[in-house]
Amino acid sequence: MRYWIVDGKQMTDAEYEEHQRQELEAKERVQRETAALMEKLGQTYEALTSLLQQNPEVGRQVTDRTATTKRFTGSCGEAWSGPTKRRAAAG
Repeated sequence: MRYWIVDGKQMTDAEYEEHQRQELEAKERVQRETAALMEKLGQTYEALTSLLQQNPEVGRQVTDRTATTKRFTGSCGEAWSGPTKRRAAAG
């Protein structure tokens, strides 16, 4: 009787076939979920693009808010990581 070694576990032919089937199913499930999410993302992007074309002033407001948010989170990130770096250097 042949055995397979998978992740350090010895398996019979039947166990190995079941393991392969489960891995294939998991991979296919991830591919289906990815395709569904990509479809939703594409639809959302199209809707946003259309809305921004119809209302260009909203696009400028969003851009301004995004820039402000990035500046704020960037400064918070620097403040947050600063003491950690000093402790690591001192320790």
